[in-house]
Amino acid sequence: MMQSSLIRSLGIVAGVALLSAPLAFAIPEDDHNFLDREALTDALTVEEQAALEVAEMELDEAQEFLDEAQSELDAATATEDLREGDLSDAEQALQDAIDEMADPSVIEELEQEVADANAALEEAQGKTAEAHAKFDIAEANRNAKAIIVAAIEEEIEKTGQLVDELSDEQVFAMNRNLNSAIASGLLPLGIDSEDLEEILSGDYGKVQINAFMQAFKQRAIFERHAARFEDKAESDASFQTKADAMRDRGERQFDKFHDKVDAIGAKSAAAEARGATREAVKEETKSAIAEERRKGARGAAKGKESS
Repeated sequence: MMQSSLIRSLGIVAGVALLSAPLAFAIPEDDHNFLDREALTDALTVEEQAALEVAEMELDEAQEFLDEAQSELDAATATEDLREGDLSDAEQALQDAIDEMADPSVIEELEQEVADANAALEEAQGKTAEAHAKFDIAEANRNAKAIIVAAIEEEIEKTGQLVDELSDEQVFAMNRNLNSAIASGLLPLGIDSEDLEEILSGDYGKVQINAFMQAFKQRAIFERHAARFEDKAESDASFQTKADAMRDRGERQFDKFHDKVDAIGAKSAAAEARGATREAVKEETKSAIAEERRKGARGAAKGKESS
């Protein structure tokens, strides 16, 4: 399974089963629907959508764990408060007995009660510390899960915003390429907002986008070969070597087609430059001819005046 840069950075591996299954949607095969920006966003974020579903579930679980830890901390704190009260009462009773010069046996008994209350307080304080440590861990875990959810939601939103910035030609080319990828079971391709920014900043045309998308499709194809070899690697370690070789080949194919994007861009730029040069020459020629005609006209006018 190809992963976007966000998913790799977050270390998310959830949703693999969902992503490896055939997708339930496809981009309709007609010119109008190839311009469907919502369908394009859905196809590009299928990995993030699956990861978000799992991340939200993990966030809910983390919140439940935090709520449980909070309840335990509240209970431990309340018990500690009670033990502090018991100790205070025992110490006061002992002091009163001493002040009243009570029988030594009574004082001895009260001293034992103070010792018992002190031991009970220390035990309660230990449980409060444990509950506090559990709460801190639960809170940090909940916060980490919330950050992951927010990051995925931000990526999905950003992808949609960038898709809206694409030209109709770019949307059409990407949708058509993605439709074939969906039909071949290649999604997700690992295309994220950074890749869309590359398309926009490079002002990619149809031919460049075709090469760009082919790079991702080629890498996805070999990634799936690698995954099949890895499934067999548990029983035969030699299959891991084959899996690594498939991934290496996939990266080489990716680089090959991605390099074509730059080459196509350079070729287009050169063609535009040649076209601009031809237009400039034409304009210069027209200007020269017009100037010669004006000179000829002025010469003829002077000739008539002198005659």
